[in-house]
Amino acid sequence: MDRGDTWGDAERSRLLATIALELRNTGGERAREAACEAERLARRAGDPATLAFALNARFIQCFERAGLARERAAIGAELVDLATRHDLVPFAVLGHLVLVQANSALAEFATADHHATEADRLAEDHGLPLVGVFTDGYRALRATVAGGPNPYPALARRLAGTGMTGVDVLPLAELCWKVQNGQEVESAVADLPRDLLYEARACLRAVQAIREGDRDTMTRLYAELLPAEHELAGAGSGMLTLGPVAHYLGDLATALGNPTKAATHYRRAQDLARKAKAPHWTAAAERATKPPPNPPTEPSRHGGRVEDHR
Repeated sequence: MDRGDTWGDAERSRLLATIALELRNTGGERAREAACEAERLARRAGDPATLAFALNARFIQCFERAGLARERAAIGAELVDLATRHDLVPFAVLGHLVLVQANSALAEFATADHHATEADRLAEDHGLPLVGVFTDGYRALRATVAGGPNPYPALARRLAGTGMTGVDVLPLAELCWKVQNGQEVESAVADLPRDLLYEARACLRAVQAIREGDRDTMTRLYAELLPAEHELAGAGSGMLTLGPVAHYLGDLATALGNPTKAATHYRRAQDLARKAKAPHWTAAAERATKPPPNPPTEPSRHGGRVEDHR
């Protein structure tokens, strides 16, 4: 391949990656194809910075269905390796943050802790103060996993002066904390964009569907959430969680009249809760595996409906 072809590949890769990044969760298959082609061209071009940019696009487009945390972890690991070898600091930070998010979804918190520490170290060494917004959000997530008091009012104060109110996930984070702590809340989750918060919103929508007796929605959400049974709902955001997706699958299976499947899901929720060292989730899963003689069809641990969080 001559130099002209290589430069052409790099330019086309950057253009396609830009398209994929701009379209984010609205471009569907077209955007995913653009990200994949950007990666292919970047690898052929052999330029590390172009490849890192393309991997960023691939990450943004890795949300077409529930349960893709392991795939995102692989992208994050390659980003960290590539960026470290070629001194691409912003992409190294991005890779560490991707790994914080993906490992949180998988309840691999020792690994996520390591990458949060590395992101903070790079931020301090290279003067990148906004990285702390994400790592502070991760620490709030860790507090909710441990079953501590609500960390989100303090996080909101921390973010007030950053200009990153985007961290407009904070209302949803508050809601998730209330739901898993049994508080009565109003709820109507209508839109389910395919992004870092898809599993959390889908689980909230499942709570709503169960309460409304909406069998069609329950059936659809059960199928859509099933690939994420091994993940924590919402934890892929690195900022909030509703607990094990498996627990919500158990609630859906119960409401749909399949107690055998429900029991399997609740046991898996219990295993994941123990892995996460989350005593409140463990206790909830244990209670769900021992239903009363005439169990209600409502969710086994949630109270109330939920506000409109789109």
